[in-house]
Amino acid sequence: MPKPTILCVDDERLVLTSLRDALTQVLGNHYVIEIAQSGEEALEVIAELGGAEVEIPIIISDQLMPGLKGDELLAKIHATHPKTLTIMLTGQATPEAIGNAVNAANLYRYIAKPWSDTLLIGVVQEALKSYFQDRDLNEANAVLAKVNAELEQKITDRTTALQYRLKLERLIATISTEFINLGVDEVDAGIQSALQRLGEFVQVDRSYLFQFSANGRSMHCTHEWCADGIASQIDRTQALSISQFPWAIDILNRFQVVCVAQVNQLPPEAQAEQAEFIAHQIQSIVCVPIALQRELFGFIGFDCVAKTQAWSDDIIDALRVVGEIVARAIQQQRMEAALRESEAQNRAILTALPDIIILINSEGVYLRSMRTQAEFDIVAQGIDTTGKHISEIIPIEMAQRRLSEIRRVLATGEPRIYDQQIWVRGKLQHEEVRIVKCGDDTALMIIRDMSDRKDAEEALRKSEERWQLAIQGNNDGIWDHDLLTNSHFVSPRCLEILGGDYAEVDTFENG
Repeated sequence: MPKPTILCVDDERLVLTSLRDALTQVLGNHYVIEIAQSGEEALEVIAELGGAEVEIPIIISDQLMPGLKGDELLAKIHATHPKTLTIMLTGQATPEAIGNAVNAANLYRYIAKPWSDTLLIGVVQEALKSYFQDRDLNEANAVLAKVNAELEQKITDRTTALQYRLKLERLIATISTEFINLGVDEVDAGIQSALQRLGEFVQVDRSYLFQFSANGRSMHCTHEWCADGIASQIDRTQALSISQFPWAIDILNRFQVVCVAQVNQLPPEAQAEQAEFIAHQIQSIVCVPIALQRELFGFIGFDCVAKTQAWSDDIIDALRVVGEIVARAIQQQRMEAALRESEAQNRAILTALPDIIILINSEGVYLRSMRTQAEFDIVAQGIDTTGKHISEIIPIEMAQRRLSEIRRVLATGEPRIYDQQIWVRGKLQHEEVRIVKCGDDTALMIIRDMSDRKDAEEALRKSEERWQLAIQGNNDGIWDHDLLTNSHFVSPRCLEILGGDYAEVDTFENG
């Protein structure tokens, strides 16, 4: 950096030489002493020094000179170099000229000719000290002003970011609250609404939810929101093979975020994804994995088509939280669907069963009765047996025995099976009662109408009796072979006729 310059202006060569010698002797190691014999020449020197970026802390000028007078010169210099300090060294300056120099050139000092070198050097040194103090102070103030401006900008940016985050957190809290209150049949509409509000808030072009197939080989876009003028992709993004996106799927499988601010800057290993994104004019994309029961379930994401987007931590965190909310809602939806299906199957089973199924406690109070068609034969339809005592439903003697069996099962934990008979609509009904323990004070009873079986057994018994009587009263031998069961019947008379026992008859027939 060149040395600062002190410029001396006077139309007398001898005066300039004296000034230069005196100043050089004291200040020559740190400053260059330049001279000019007129105001016009001084302006030319200043222009040359300015072009060379030389600093001019002080200008010392005479007043009475041909052409530009000292006060006029100093006023011109002050207009272009306001920080340069000016000193007038003259013996013939008028009060008006000095006043003009003070007002128009911010005159630092006036020194009368002839001068004392000691006084001159002292004034110049004082001026230099003042100049550089002011310069350092101005530079410090400039630095401080810059720091303050940067700090204010940071505060403004931070405040804006905090306000943005607060609004985003409020939106997520609202979405979360709404999902808590959603019915199972409202989950899909809730997901669609969440994608729309989040996409509009972040100002993206598309938001979506993808779910992986059960075998993990394909993925499906199940929900999508698009900004105005943005083409939907949901129809073409069904049953997509995950092998088409190896780079992105690998990241998601590690439960990390696919975060792409500029698609055209994707790494070489993402060549397949880059081609897909460019084909559909996607400039920026972010996808956040969603897990259900520690398994990758799918992902939620944003696309930008009209512009590129830098994905901040706030945006990624918002996607992650909304993804978790959606995952819980879908899990609850699936659980509810499975429960409904299970309940429907159980109802179908109960409807098909010819049994009465009852939950009852040790006091004989009905806790619950699964009404099947069989119950309607004993208890009229529309009558709720819950909370009623067993003696209110069946005859007292039967109730006492049943209560005794219930308490026995509850005490021992061993199941009990016994038969009973009850008159139902003028007909004696045979029933099998099964009792098992299903709680500390709760038993499960299954009562089945066995009348048809009992009637069939009785009819078979009577038929066999008649058959035996017919055989005994018949003088003919009877031999019967059942082709279906490959069994034989040989009457005693047949054995007499054949003259052998049953084993011999069987051997003879097989032979």
